[in-house]
Amino acid sequence: MKKSLLIVAGIWFVVVTAYSQSVNYTYSQAEKLLNDKKYDQAIEKFRFVVKKDPYFYEAYYGAGLAYLYKKDKKNAYEYFGKAITANSNYSEAYEQHYKLAFELGNYQEAVSDLSNLIRLHPQKTVYYEKRAEAYEKLNKPDKALVDYRRAADLGSPNPKVYYKVAMDYKSKKDDANFLKYIDKAIEKDPSFADALYERGYYYYGKRKFGKAIQDFGKIYSENPDYNNDVILMLADSYAASGKCDKAVLFYDTYVKKTHSRNPDIFVRKGKCLHKQKKMREAIASFNKAIAYDAKNVEAYVERALVYDETGKEKMAERDFTKAISLDKKNPLPYFKRGLLKFNKHKYKDALEDFNLAVKYSKKSTPAEYFYYRGACYFNAGDVNKACMDLKKAETMGYKPAAKQRQEICL
Repeated sequence: MKKSLLIVAGIWFVVVTAYSQSVNYTYSQAEKLLNDKKYDQAIEKFRFVVKKDPYFYEAYYGAGLAYLYKKDKKNAYEYFGKAITANSNYSEAYEQHYKLAFELGNYQEAVSDLSNLIRLHPQKTVYYEKRAEAYEKLNKPDKALVDYRRAADLGSPNPKVYYKVAMDYKSKKDDANFLKYIDKAIEKDPSFADALYERGYYYYGKRKFGKAIQDFGKIYSENPDYNNDVILMLADSYAASGKCDKAVLFYDTYVKKTHSRNPDIFVRKGKCLHKQKKMREAIASFNKAIAYDAKNVEAYVERALVYDETGKEKMAERDFTKAISLDKKNPLPYFKRGLLKFNKHKYKDALEDFNLAVKYSKKSTPAEYFYYRGACYFNAGDVNKACMDLKKAETMGYKPAAKQRQEICL
């Protein structure tokens, strides 16, 4: 009896071994067919293998690859999924499965695949990044941000990761951390236009025009069609930095590219031309602003200043009168006209205009309005009123007022 059992066991071992060898041999044939790009035949062999051995996860994966190479994404997705079911730690299958999940719009499945890849490879940043993208597709920005932050903490080489974190800090008005992460994004990719734009725009808003010019200039030099606003902000930054030759060049570029009829562009260009003492061109620019907007107060005011400087006082007075008639409560024409009179030592007339400028600017009165009105009071012999205005201007951070007040008030 014992001998009979041994004989049966031996026969069973031989059968199982032969069966196993047959499955492995078929799998080897399938792999060769896959490498030879005979995808249909390879699929047939792989399917035979998994029919005989449902836990042969490499065969599911091989079939998935064959379907993928045939561009049959649906079946490829199915077989990579079966490979994962057969082996829950099969990284290669998760890789292929999540990529197809993205292509097929199965973002929740992508999240599941990537979560398993993170379980298997917790230090690999790309999986956090891709899961963040899947969460974004699922409209779960908070979860996406958690993954972007984790990828950043792990030292991701991907500049987009730092950009995403930076933009979150921007939305929270946390300037220090915004700059920290946007700098890292640009450090990873010095040509990252979106990051350069955001940093340049930040510097532009903070009136750090030199730094804004660096970022916007790099964008424009590498991709002049990136965003027309870059051209305009470059022009404004150069103008604010006193580099009017470049400012005018970029204002012209902006107008040429956009066919802009925005009168403010021509006013800003005209002011630069005025600073360059290109009076005729400045007037032409203000004329164009007025042609596009006959009620543009600033255009009349700035043209008046050019007329006065070129000895055309009647034309200057006419433009000031026109500007005031368009908006009697606009402080700008009063202030500019007062400044003109002040420089001609007509302090009494200037004081009338400065009073009106302060009156109509109400709570948003610029510091220089108080400064020049104070100077008028001083020249008119009213030191007390002069010191009151100079103190207001100094409190608002106007440095010339502090110096003047030390000389005449203390």
